[in-house]
Amino acid sequence: RRRHTRSLCDWSSDVCSSDLRDMQQKENQKKLEESYIRLELALKGISATTWELNLITGEIFYSDFLYEMTGYEEGEIKHLFGQNILFMHEDDRENTFNDFAEFLKSKSVNFEKEYRIKHKQGHHIWVLNRATISERNKKCEPKKVIGIIIDITKLKETQKKLEESEIRYKKTMEASGAAIWEWDLMNDKVFVTQEFRNLFGLPDEKDFAISYKTLIKNVHPDDTEMLDNAFQDHISGKTPKLDIDYRFKKFTTGLYEWYNMQ
Repeated sequence: RRRHTRSLCDWSSDVCSSDLRDMQQKENQKKLEESYIRLELALKGISATTWELNLITGEIFYSDFLYEMTGYEEGEIKHLFGQNILFMHEDDRENTFNDFAEFLKSKSVNFEKEYRIKHKQGHHIWVLNRATISERNKKCEPKKVIGIIIDITKLKETQKKLEESEIRYKKTMEASGAAIWEWDLMNDKVFVTQEFRNLFGLPDEKDFAISYKTLIKNVHPDDTEMLDNAFQDHISGKTPKLDIDYRFKKFTTGLYEWYNMQ
């Protein structure tokens, strides 16, 4: 009967290989932990939390920042996708759920939706939810979804203030009778408000192209050179402000009226 023996070198080689594997595993674990820490710090800086949904079991897992974002304790938020829909604003639930269901059925790579969720203190915060399918089965059906939820409440508040400011500005301009215009010098296109159209009798048709050349043709012949020179001096920087009176022939009546351009 032949005995199989192993040399000391063979045993040493196995031990070294095992040690190397352990060292490599510890190094990989360390890198993974460091990567996770960096991700957590980055997400905290932008007020965001990651999540992962198992479509087979319905379980959903969030990173810890979700609780800081919403004010809830860990045990107060269930790890079941269906139950967490109740945290959404009632006006956003159906639309958001339908869009997500459609995303899972479609071939879309990414899901993106803005909606409101209820904070523990009773108010609602705005979030942007972005997700992608991370795992599919052999039939190419989605099994897991990963995503990130970003708190965009401050952005929404800023947008609301801007919209309110624009409304107040528009009402003020309408009350003053002033008309606003903007001239794209590179393409010679003039963008005007409805008040401008009404004041000068311009057609409302979208295909009616407005340019400086179009408008200057309706300036009174005695004022054309003066107005053109005033524009050129202002564009070249010779004059800090454009402020000039001139006559313009209205498109609707064909009559010249006096205007002040600033």
